[in-house]
Amino acid sequence: MKSGKKFLFIFILFFICSCQNMPLKKYNNNGIIPDTQSDIQETDNNQNYSDNMNNEEKNSSEIDLGQVQNKTSENSISDISPTNANIPLDVIQKEFNNEYNRLRDHFENADKKEIFKLYVLAKEIVKNEPNNFHGHIALANVFWHMKEKEKLENELQIIETFNLETADDLMDSGSTYAIYGLKNKAEKQFKKAVEIEPLNPNTHYNYARILLLLKKVDESIAEYKKAIEIDKNFYKAYNNIGWALLLMNNYDEGIENIKKALEIKPDYPPSQLNLAFALMLKQDIDGSMVEFQKYIELKPDDPGGYKNIATLYQRKGDNKEAIKYMKIAVEKKPDDVVNLNNLSILLFSTGQYKESIEHLKKILEYKPKDENFVKEVTKTLSFACFKYGEVLETKNDNQEAIKAFEDYILYNPEAPEATKSEVRRRIEKLKEDIITY
Repeated sequence: MKSGKKFLFIFILFFICSCQNMPLKKYNNNGIIPDTQSDIQETDNNQNYSDNMNNEEKNSSEIDLGQVQNKTSENSISDISPTNANIPLDVIQKEFNNEYNRLRDHFENADKKEIFKLYVLAKEIVKNEPNNFHGHIALANVFWHMKEKEKLENELQIIETFNLETADDLMDSGSTYAIYGLKNKAEKQFKKAVEIEPLNPNTHYNYARILLLLKKVDESIAEYKKAIEIDKNFYKAYNNIGWALLLMNNYDEGIENIKKALEIKPDYPPSQLNLAFALMLKQDIDGSMVEFQKYIELKPDDPGGYKNIATLYQRKGDNKEAIKYMKIAVEKKPDDVVNLNNLSILLFSTGQYKESIEHLKKILEYKPKDENFVKEVTKTLSFACFKYGEVLETKNDNQEAIKAFEDYILYNPEAPEATKSEVRRRIEKLKEDIITY
């Protein structure tokens, strides 16, 4: 791969991972743009490394908002309202603050119930305090989560009218702009935050991250180094310097910085993932596999680690082990159509046509929106049906062979007419053999 194309490939992976659902949080060395992640294959947009709230945290101290009305997916979130309308405003404000700060750490993992609750609280806050900045930030995130574009754009316009004076608020707004792809606006907010608090390592850290998203790699590295000058143990900054150096194909120095991050915090999943990916870029497949195994120990429920190990085994020519790990990835996230497709192709390549067909049909049941992806899946399915029909034909299982050949025609209507005619001829021959028998 040429160096320019490699840079673009790596940057796309970084961009996909870094732009997904940037959490809003207080700035205690956690930052607000998600930490650099990497994945050998395309990311599934569901990887994140923030801590999920433990069930015991959902305790009776939360106020009772009553039953959420009209909460089916067919209804607009704007219809949601609390049935208990007599809650004092100060109680609502306290609960809103709790929810707002809690969801900052794992907003991308929030379920519908949490999102609806945040909406109810934020709506009440904004109704009573129209100029409540955090209320509008919360609503913007809710509308983004619920894909209500017009309401989201309206909130962004309101947020833009605020004259922000604190670094925290500037970073909140910068994070929100970055989520929606408004990177230049985000850059301005983060830069202002640095100017207000130049001795705060987090202002430099977050400014560095948006610079990296803007492909200003040298400037980004300089800001990360400023953060480290202030906080020598800022492992996330070391991690991201390492990733930035990987973008520049400086693998050795990049790995050195990522390892420094792991020295400071050995159980930090993004650094472990980045180290595995960096070794893969250096074509050190065995070393990469060892590091991905360590990543799985840290994040056993993340399908990405298993998928990447499957990819490495496939590169080594060991499809048996590749299938083993890809099956685990699918078990971890059964509705991931990309992983299902990867598994189906592996099964097809090893002659396990029946199982391949089952997974390919499951993909179509999920009704993916990408038309090109659906076409590729359907084409693979048709070929798998044909090959399976041939196997059944040799086993004299004529009834099942006929079904498989008919499915080939069904799923491949654009096949050359001569090919379809030949398959129909084989079907008729199989039917005659059944009658003769």
